[in-house]
Amino acid sequence: MDTVHLAPDGTLRAPDGSTHADPLPCLRLAAVLDAGCTLRSFFALLTRHAELQRLGPFLPAAVADAARCPATDCRAEGLTGLALRKTVDLIGYPGGPRAEIYLSLRALAPGANSPCGRDGETEHEIRFIPLDALLDLPLSLGGLRHVVFGDRTRVLDCETTFSLFEVIEGLAWELGFQGGARHCSLRR
Repeated sequence: MDTVHLAPDGTLRAPDGSTHADPLPCLRLAAVLDAGCTLRSFFALLTRHAELQRLGPFLPAAVADAARCPATDCRAEGLTGLALRKTVDLIGYPGGPRAEIYLSLRALAPGANSPCGRDGETEHEIRFIPLDALLDLPLSLGGLRHVVFGDRTRVLDCETTFSLFEVIEGLAWELGFQGGARHCSLRR
């Protein structure tokens, strides 16, 4: 599969280093995040190519929120990075057998006793972490997690690839829940 590289400054590059001016033909390509990529790199991509914001209904607001954040040092203490993961979940009940495939963005923190973390890391939901605490965390593409009939003790972790479209769509989905804590606190 051909690849497209996302540089830390939000540019899309071919493997030979040349820049892609049009991002749309790149959506089908396997995404590679260059060293130094963060969530801020993702927002730089969306700012550079505003047409990509149309891929998610929450993206224009998220881009505006990211633009209001400080220009540097937007990282929560205790978190080491962000990982976009793919999950294939085989489900047998309720209803008939089916497979659900979804992407999730998880915050990583050191910790050896978590059943879901890998390599001594724990994973955490990002929805209640403010955007200005996530922007400068290193962003990585995690593997594929295969869950059969809810048996989380026998989860199979595999390497996989993500298309650029999957990266944008997956991050857009997770960012759609961002700010939940503030909204919930306003209702109280």
